[in-house]
Amino acid sequence: MAKKCFLCDSDGDVIDFNDETFKNCVLKLAFRKKKNFKYSVVELTGASLEFLGYHSMCYKKVTVLNKKYNDEFDHFCAEYTENTNASTTEKESEQLSPIVDSGATVADDEKSNVEDLSSIFGDFDKEQSTSTASTSSKIICLFCDRSQKRCGKKLINLTFPSSDKVPQQIKDMAKNFGDLEILSKLQHQTIAYHLPCYAVYQSKEKRSMEESTDSSYSKYRQLHQLAFQSISNFIETEIIENNKVMYLAQLFLRYQALLLEFGNYEIDFDDIQDYRSETLQKKLIRKFGDRITIEASTAIRNKKIVYKTDMDVSVMANNFKLLETKNDYEFENVAYYLRSCIKNIDAHPLPRNVTADDIIRGECDIPEQLFDFMRNVIQGPNISDENSDKLKVKITSICSDIIYAVTRGTCKPAKSLTLGLAMKSLTNSRQVITILNRYGHTI
Repeated sequence: MAKKCFLCDSDGDVIDFNDETFKNCVLKLAFRKKKNFKYSVVELTGASLEFLGYHSMCYKKVTVLNKKYNDEFDHFCAEYTENTNASTTEKESEQLSPIVDSGATVADDEKSNVEDLSSIFGDFDKEQSTSTASTSSKIICLFCDRSQKRCGKKLINLTFPSSDKVPQQIKDMAKNFGDLEILSKLQHQTIAYHLPCYAVYQSKEKRSMEESTDSSYSKYRQLHQLAFQSISNFIETEIIENNKVMYLAQLFLRYQALLLEFGNYEIDFDDIQDYRSETLQKKLIRKFGDRITIEASTAIRNKKIVYKTDMDVSVMANNFKLLETKNDYEFENVAYYLRSCIKNIDAHPLPRNVTADDIIRGECDIPEQLFDFMRNVIQGPNISDENSDKLKVKITSICSDIIYAVTRGTCKPAKSLTLGLAMKSLTNSRQVITILNRYGHTI
């Protein structure tokens, strides 16, 4: 049976996981689950490798994170690796589960909540709680650091878990909280707790999960705020100050490009395709009021245009004529399209044990659309076999520089690697490499 991609579930050109890619993907998925990022619900296990693989694009969507999370992810990896070494494979404790579920509705004030829970835990304590009178100086509660706790008029003793199920639940909650103190206690002290303390801790975890459900929406809303602020600044400069006339569709295209740019791999075009130009129009009217006018043009295209309301009629007519005759709109379409091709390039990072073949191959191939575009720019319409090899080298070099510049060095084509190494070998000068890097020619 053909393997399917773990993310998109299609079976075309699926690549098998190796130890490094599998580990990286699992860690990134775990981190995304903790941060409630996109793809946080995707699961990948060792047993599924028999029928699952990945597409390079799907793998990149999961494993590429915003740079600002690098330090946090490194810390998470160390913590995750350390915690997963503990044994968590025994059967579930059947007696504790209903009590924990009942205590999960505890509110913020711990004192009042544990009093309300006293009646719930009363009968259960008789069966499960173990007296700690003789060991109170050695064994304490994971949560409150006390051997005994008063719950209303009742004195609550410590409970010791009969299996690894409850400790694993506590560990999972602590990971979600980023509670390093509890994680450390789980490793270095006897696991014991008061049932009310555990219920309070679990209720906090539930509240945290409820709050995190809104985080995706909040992030999406924040992206729209950033994009709208940028497009507003653009309108302020180009339309209001410079008296330009623009198509609403032109502004909408820029707005979509801004969303993808600020999303930084966390969103793709599918996430924003439901956003309509009419929605942007309403937001612009609310923002600028009567400072701008949005109306259908009288030209053949019958598209909506945006212009400054108090613009002189003759100036507006002249600028509108320029809009109709010039191809700036098409230029922007091409530019954003090529940028999208580069941002979604199928990259394959260099392995740890780098070989000469890896350097020559580089981390990516040049997108066909970019190569054809630059060939048309440099070669023109007159296609000739004369000097075709030399021309191909020049086009490849320029395309490599564009890729390196657009990705800001995160994706390194073959030129960016080989040129730097060759110059270092020939000149043995770090200064030469620095100069080339400053002009975007090499790493």
